[in-house]
Amino acid sequence: MERDKENKRNVVDYQTNEESCLLPSNNRDQTKLPRTASKRRKVLFMIACMMQQGMSMGIGFGLSVMYAELIIVFNENRSKVALIQSIYMALATGAGIFFTAAIKKIGPGRSMLIGGIFSCIGLFASSFSEGLTAIILCTGVIASIGMGLCYLASFISVTWMFHENAGIYLVILTLGSSLGQFIVPLLYEIFIEKYTWSGAFILMAGIALQTVPFGVIVHCSKQYFVTGVGDKTSTMCDMSVLKDFVIWIILLNFHIAALTGNFEAWFIVDLSISRGFSREAGSVLVSALGFANIIGRMLGGIIRFNCKSIPTVYHWVYLCLILAVGHVLIVNIFDYWGLFTICVLYGIPFGVLSSQIAAIMFETTSLDKYPQAMAISNMALGLANIYSGQIGGSIKDSLGEYDLAFYIAAGLSLYASLTTIVVAFFVRKRKKLQISSQTSTAVKYELLK
Repeated sequence: MERDKENKRNVVDYQTNEESCLLPSNNRDQTKLPRTASKRRKVLFMIACMMQQGMSMGIGFGLSVMYAELIIVFNENRSKVALIQSIYMALATGAGIFFTAAIKKIGPGRSMLIGGIFSCIGLFASSFSEGLTAIILCTGVIASIGMGLCYLASFISVTWMFHENAGIYLVILTLGSSLGQFIVPLLYEIFIEKYTWSGAFILMAGIALQTVPFGVIVHCSKQYFVTGVGDKTSTMCDMSVLKDFVIWIILLNFHIAALTGNFEAWFIVDLSISRGFSREAGSVLVSALGFANIIGRMLGGIIRFNCKSIPTVYHWVYLCLILAVGHVLIVNIFDYWGLFTICVLYGIPFGVLSSQIAAIMFETTSLDKYPQAMAISNMALGLANIYSGQIGGSIKDSLGEYDLAFYIAAGLSLYASLTTIVVAFFVRKRKKLQISSQTSTAVKYELLK
């Protein structure tokens, strides 16, 4: 009888981990299932999490408009001004690794409340800065750490709420980032035009504070969470997910995507100014990228929904090739509407690619390891953001143009495409072994019955 029960548990465990190709979990059956949330609750919950993404990433992408303004205001080198956006994006995406245990302990909803208030303080203080260093500290460090809490907490929240099929919802979640990239740069432009850069920081602080009420919505939904964690570890980050070399290849490709993928969004305003267009025209190009990202992330959701049997990482093979072409075209088109068209055509595949990062990590780990895995992948993205802006800014300062930066981006995108083929091979091989193992276990169980 005991042997019969044990085999039954093994079958359930294998079935539960059907989508986790690389790192299966051993703790799923230790979590008590909560009540099921209503459809209305789930929709409101998704909106709340998407708003966290929109605020955190929108403020960062909007700094490309502020970048062009602060170069003139403080008469500083581009490489130094780029530190504001570089450090902000690095910490907003990567700082969550230092707070993973705290988010799991106090809950993602409370983490969003704390992060929103912290970010508001940093942006508000930036408006009173008399030099670039103070802005780097207040916006680049303080505000970004607060948004880093909101950013990672939204990913964790979605996996805990939609634990049965989180991959699709994680793709949908990333729509928030594109909405932020589309809307917030336009707000920066309006605020700078009417209230100067100082007033713009004050108003952006108010926008950052909007994460608080949406954090309350997430907190009030905690009774519907399934954490999948049997052992509530207090460690800062469980590094067991790094024992697989395939994970390392994936993380390196994430790093490359963050390093090169945002060159267009970061430098398109300054690039357009250098070609004789106005800052306002450059802001429109940033928003065009954001709008194209929205379309791309929606397309990413459709692809994920209709290709459930295909591992998400497969799509990076052709997406990286398309991005390589886009990097080359952006510096070889000089007509404004030509640039606008390239921004849209580039933004769509980049939106698809970006939307798949969280789903790839979910598919290659497991529910209980996902918070740590996502924190590590965010750190890979964040580290790239630290020196991504410096590379572009330094090349512009030294050579007077951004061309070399975009050609480097094209080369790295080709590399990511080739290495993804290797990842796809091992993922397919391991999935076959997993299916074979599941079938064998099921047969043994039937014989024991």
